[in-house]
Amino acid sequence: MTVAGALVVVAVVAAANPARLARAAGTAPEGTAVRRPVATGGAAAAVAVVVLALLGSSAWTWLDVSDPTGVVAAGLVLALAGAWSLLAPLPSWEPALDGGRAALLPVAVPLVLRPELALLALAAGADGHVPAVVVGMVIAVASAVGGTVESSGGDARDRLWSWAARGTGAVVVAAGVAMAVAGVYSV
Repeated sequence: MTVAGALVVVAVVAAANPARLARAAGTAPEGTAVRRPVATGGAAAAVAVVVLALLGSSAWTWLDVSDPTGVVAAGLVLALAGAWSLLAPLPSWEPALDGGRAALLPVAVPLVLRPELALLALAAGADGHVPAVVVGMVIAVASAVGGTVESSGGDARDRLWSWAARGTGAVVVAAGVAMAVAGVYSV
């Protein structure tokens, strides 16, 4: 894997933000099964992200957007979303659909599959980094499932995941700025 591919892996993991998902799962009402919805919802979102990466350059063509312009747009959205992750209140598990349908709401959408991750996948796929997107999503989903527990774990756990989610937002800002600059230089 190239350096660019490794950076895509880091950006994908950061944009998926498994710490945000693990923290949200920790806010679920006591007795709520969260590990299975996190695993299935994360996997469903990962499949959607990989499909977007496979579309890559074709999607930009369908939208009548050049690849460099798409990369700049993805970078700007990524940077803004990262800044939002740093400043905005963190999401909680509620409202959630009942039982296994919680894999769809809130896990797949909006906790994992978000606009910044979708645009990052399109941009990375257009640049030939589909394997890096796959690796990044596997790491993100595995990290989220590994960090999810069936009970809240108290204030210390909540603070840990909150800080990790916000720190990941800073990585997303850096990745977005780097993408936007790279897109400008590739014009």
